[in-house]
Amino acid sequence: MNVVFLYNDPHAVHDAWAKSIDAKFLSFAPEWTKNNGIIMHAIAILKGLIMPKADVYLIESPMMATALLIPSFFRKFNIVAINSDPFFIARKSFNTITKKIFDTACKRIDAYVSTSKIMDENIPWNKKRTIVPPFADIQRFEKITPANNSDICFIGPHLNINKGTDRLVALFRTVKKTLNNKLYLVGELQPELEWIKKEKDVTVTGRMKSPEQILNKCGIYANMARLEPAGVNIIEAMAAGFTPIVTEMCGFKEEVRKISPELVINTPEQAIKAIDFVIQHQQELGHKSARIAKEFSKEKIVQKFKKAFAYALKP
Repeated sequence: MNVVFLYNDPHAVHDAWAKSIDAKFLSFAPEWTKNNGIIMHAIAILKGLIMPKADVYLIESPMMATALLIPSFFRKFNIVAINSDPFFIARKSFNTITKKIFDTACKRIDAYVSTSKIMDENIPWNKKRTIVPPFADIQRFEKITPANNSDICFIGPHLNINKGTDRLVALFRTVKKTLNNKLYLVGELQPELEWIKKEKDVTVTGRMKSPEQILNKCGIYANMARLEPAGVNIIEAMAAGFTPIVTEMCGFKEEVRKISPELVINTPEQAIKAIDFVIQHQQELGHKSARIAKEFSKEKIVQKFKKAFAYALKP
């Protein structure tokens, strides 16, 4: 079976999934088009004229179905989409013409592999669907021990509005009054959040090859995302023995809820209570958290993806 993987600067997890099924890698669009969606998809559509033949196309996002629109009129093949970005959520705000173009392309997708229940629930069509969460480098983060303090950490690597970075800073301002703690943000700030660098007792590290050295300084891990499709950072924190605090919009919330329902929050008030809960129960719940994280090793998750991919191709 000939499989082509259409990618756009592939996520490490998607890269491993594609390699596990011996897919040939093909860039969706030139690097320079990334900041202009119209040009990117126009080139992708035209690229379809010279698209290498394959039995199956694995695409890194449903939006990449545009590159297969023209070929789909002339030959038969299967399309399996990894659904791990907010494309379908963004689709709700598209204008009529844009939505029509993407819908025409996406309706040709045969099956979806979503990285969380949140992502799966936003697929607007009744197609074959499975959920396979991303993996994390469990062994790497198992070497970390949460500090015995109330300092808070979050690992981006993108620190933007969707990730709830501003929410986390607001939460920190509130709890700092009583905890006298610090906040560490690992990743790159979005331009509109540059003001965070001026916040007292907030450290923005930028991207780091070894975020472990920051995790070692903290006793609390929190992800206040407005939308986190899955959240590899959450599993990494769990592997390190943290009992992470997450919002209802985090893909890995189900795993966090297994540690304690107190850790999955909807409001700032619930977040403050969750921090108090973590301070009181970190040691006893940290071991449970680390045990759950072991289920998300690369070996186990890659096997789940291969099964999901096989299911996607069944008649």
